[in-house]
Amino acid sequence: MPIRPLFLALLFILTVFISCKKSDNQLQPEENKIPKIKTESWFSIGNSWGDVVISYEYDQDGRIAKITDGDDLSTYKYEPQKVIINKYNSKSQSTYVDTLLLNNKGLVIAERNFFFKDFIYKYNTEGYRITAPNYGAETWTIDTLTIKNGNTVEITPKYWNEYVMATTTYKFQASLNTIGDQNKGITWNGKQNVNLTSEEDRKTVNVWRTYEQHYSYTYEFDTKIRITKKIITYGSAVTNVEYSYY
Repeated sequence: MPIRPLFLALLFILTVFISCKKSDNQLQPEENKIPKIKTESWFSIGNSWGDVVISYEYDQDGRIAKITDGDDLSTYKYEPQKVIINKYNSKSQSTYVDTLLLNNKGLVIAERNFFFKDFIYKYNTEGYRITAPNYGAETWTIDTLTIKNGNTVEITPKYWNEYVMATTTYKFQASLNTIGDQNKGITWNGKQNVNLTSEEDRKTVNVWRTYEQHYSYTYEFDTKIRITKKIITYGSAVTNVEYSYY
């Protein structure tokens, strides 16, 4: 074969090869634009403020008269078909009132609070609360309670945002409950848990993160075996999901 045609053939092959490499390089920026998921997580035990301590005081009829929870103080006033709870925060100097409206059986049928909204409570045939409001600074939900062996073993809230899923599960110790989280030791929220809560796990999942909290409970009692103090120790774990380009 003459040298010139051979040289031209080699030059053509080299040109095609370089063109292909250049084309490959041009695809790289497009590939880099594909979003990838990156997760970051952290876990902590306890908190910088120490354990949460809640103290209880009773009136002469054995009903809750006062609850002290850090800077929050709640006092209870009992009236026919009504329970008035005055709440005071010593840090912010703020006060507000919750009024629980009772039916003829002495059960809460609605709660009237500073949000100016009545929330309806429901009970099962055994007298346990199965739905109730749960409101906070940012949002409020309607909780559904699952009862097993006389104890609330799970709570699932119904959010306005369908993408947010949260579940709280409970474990119990053998000690009899003298003041449940459901009704503060009296009957206006239906039957309370038979046993004392020993552990609580909360898990919230949305499109951006998974947030988990674990609580452990210990108690102190008076001479009548009523709870005078509840100590809560907790830790938390967060997994954040970030959508990034890299």
